Parts: sequence; structure tokens; C-alpha cells
Amino acid sequence: MAVATIEISQETVKTDKGAVKLTITAAGTNITRAVFAIDVLPRSSDSLDPLYRFSHVCSPSELVEFPDYEPEDECYFRTDCIEMIFDTAVLADLTLHSIEKDVNALVKEYNQLFALTDDDGGVVSDSLLYTPISTYP
Repeated sequence: MAVATIEISQETVKTDKGAVKLTITAAGTNITRAVFAIDVLPRSSDSLDPLYRFSHVCSPSELVEFPDYEPEDECYFRTDCIEMIFDTAVLADLTLHSIEKDVNALVKEYNQLFALTDDDGGVVSDSLLYTPISTYP
């Protein structure tokens, strides 16, 4: 199996009001690039549009569980690009480093998970679950 990798690119822009806008984009090889979980918040009374909030970097199981498009009735979906606004560049930098760490952990777990499967998709580790200790007459 080919090794999965995710490359993170980022752009930081200072807004007119002094805030910092951080845009992070993921590009995957042998893995989906939509690794960011977005929380769909309830609509507010003054807006008909739903509110979106970056929640976390997905786990390997969430890459399967969460759709990679905005669903109409789900709480989460996945995307490959997130934008966040921060008061300071320090907060934006700390968040970027935290996300990079989480993406690296995802890739490591994903590769470990698929290292346990053979080329036909069967789980190699199943053979390790039952190993006879002795034979009976």
C-alpha cells in the first residue's frame, strides 16, 4: 500500500481592523484532502444562513463517517480549507502549529491502520488473533 501524506499550506493576512485572518488548506496524497471537521451550528433568529465553525482535525474513522460536503441534516462535514479570524498573530500561529500537529497525528494513525491490511483489503492482523498454543490429541 502506498503511504499517505498530507501537505498543509497557509496564508496569513492582516485585516483593515487589525485582526489576523488565517487560511489553511490541505492537499492529500493517497488520502482524502478533506480532513477538517466543520461543526454546523443552529441557525440564529436573525439569520437564515447556518453558522459554521472549525471543530477539529478528523480521525481516520471520521474520514469515513463525516461527509465531505455540507449535508442538510448532519452536525458535521469535512472540508479541505478553513478560514479563521484571530485578534493577534501569536494566536493564529499557535493554532496553525496545533493543527499541523493534529494533521501529522492523523497521517501517522491512517498509515498504521492501513499497514494492518493486505493488498486485497483483508486484515492481516486477524491471523494474529488466534494462534494455537498447543494441539489436542
